Amino acid sequence: MEMTQEQAKARIAELEKALAGKTKGKRLSEDELAAKYPHYKRGTLRWDELARKQKGIVICAKCGKEAERATSDFFQSRYCPECRKAVSKVTKAATRKTVTEQATELAALRATLAKAGISQVDVAAATVEAKEPVEVA
Repeated sequence: MEMTQEQAKARIAELEKALAGKTKGKRLSEDELAAKYPHYKRGTLRWDELARKQKGIVICAKCGKEAERATSDFFQSRYCPECRKAVSKVTKAATRKTVTEQATELAALRATLAKAGISQVDVAAATVEAKEPVEVA
């Protein structure tokens, strides 16, 4: 289909008007992105017409590696994939340690109750009846 230059301009204006309010998300300014995401590299914001999203470069908080991401993914792009694995591993280990410490404390309290001749059922009933937590010697 052959179009004149005037017809092409008219068609472009028509398509832009039809697509005007149909972007996937809110377009943020450079200042808004920099304020909200400190790992965003200023001056790299661009519009990806194919994906119909804003894209920019984020810098890994741990190693400094740069990667292009959609602005909608900035909230989960603080680290590069390699650093994210390392951070996740440390976080999981800390969580396991906390759970282990809590389990150890619970076992010690149960042993103290058993030595005092108090059953766990008695403690549960007393806790429900009391407005304040039951103190164990």
